[in-house]
Amino acid sequence: MKKWLLVPLLLLPVAAVSEPIDPNPNGIGIYADLEGRVNRVDLDEDEAMEVYVLVTRATGTGSGEGLLAGVEFSIVVPDNVTIWGWNMPISGSFAFTEIPHFMICFDHVPYAEVNHVLTLIIVPSDEEPAQFYLTALQEPSGGDAPRYMDSEEFALLDLTPYPGGEENMTFVINGDIVPEATTSWSDVKALYR
Repeated sequence: MKKWLLVPLLLLPVAAVSEPIDPNPNGIGIYADLEGRVNRVDLDEDEAMEVYVLVTRATGTGSGEGLLAGVEFSIVVPDNVTIWGWNMPISGSFAFTEIPHFMICFDHVPYAEVNHVLTLIIVPSDEEPAQFYLTALQEPSGGDAPRYMDSEEFALLDLTPYPGGEENMTFVINGDIVPEATTSWSDVKALYR
């Protein structure tokens, strides 16, 4: 007679993947974590929190020779939130800024899946939803989108705010991120005709 030994199968937790939530190259967003995964939080009135502006999956000019040399963008800050302070985590950084407009230059940093370019301390004045947007810096360069500078040829390259571009919020307090619909009900019905 055979005896069977049953060994219990232990389910080991899978390590969290450190990919940012923006799957596209050349992204920018405001996040509550340095991995670029959390773009909404719940906060009480007058509760301070650090949030991070992250450039995700920057590709540079594509030659593989360039480095991240700077960023420029504006943050549309909701009326019920105050920016108490900010700092630049990259050594050798300097900024030309008037909150909420930022032009930050770096001591050339290698591209990474996530480049942390700015830390903000935000404080909501109430518990109502507060929606943040990232847009182009209008002065002095007048671009159409947030941008970053590649050290090779000092090229200015566009960044796309996550999720969905400048028309959609990138970070929200006490609410949900709801990207604009890009497909109408008529488009869906047309698939079945």
